[in-house]
Amino acid sequence: MRIDENGRGAGEDPRLVSLTELAAITGRSESSLRVAGRNGLFKVSQGRVDLGKAVRAIMKDHADRTEARAVERVKKSKKIHRRVALLQEEEDASRAFALELAQVSNELASALAEIEEGLPAVVKARQGHLTLLVCRLRALSAPRG
Repeated sequence: MRIDENGRGAGEDPRLVSLTELAAITGRSESSLRVAGRNGLFKVSQGRVDLGKAVRAIMKDHADRTEARAVERVKKSKKIHRRVALLQEEEDASRAFALELAQVSNELASALAEIEEGLPAVVKARQGHLTLLVCRLRALSAPRG
């Protein structure tokens, strides 16, 4: 322990270790530690680093990266939930439109059937396409399940 000019302890002397030792302590590869040192995560001097500062910097960097990944996951999750909600709204609108279309075709089929009933038999024989149209509209308006 060092003593400062006032006679108090100035803290521990830095324990300098090689990158190989730091790799063994932290469980990281020596090359990744070299890259971290070059990127300014901790100071490398003559192939040696201050163990305490390096470990604190590595832990802080790991925590920051973990937090960033968690934030990114939440953002993606929100986007997915938003897309699912939009798809659900579109599906509901499509279902409502299909129901409305079925109701309109049912009403149209009923109206055409009434018109067909009022026609004389001679006209009905010639107007077979009207009967066919009524049958098609009824088939369209029939519930599907």
